[in-house]
Amino acid sequence: MRPALFSFTLLAALGLANGAHAFTPAGSDTVYEVGDEAFEGYYSAAQGEARGTVVIVHDWDGLGDYERQRADMLAEQGFDA
Repeated sequence: MRPALFSFTLLAALGLANGAHAFTPAGSDTVYEVGDEAFEGYYSAAQGEARGTVVIVHDWDGLGDYERQRADMLAEQGFDA
């Protein structure tokens, strides 16, 4: 198989696999300001009474579905995140 065709086939397969496991956030995106600069965050409330609050700090590439999913997982465990 030619490398270009293999690369396209691999990317197509990964795209289809990724779409099959699409993430639907349970929380909500929020915008907050520090000084005059606006930032985007995500909030997922605990199911039931909150046992505490967890702040998640994303890595270098910013807020994404990974951080949103982790916040939702913590909310399922009873924490605001």
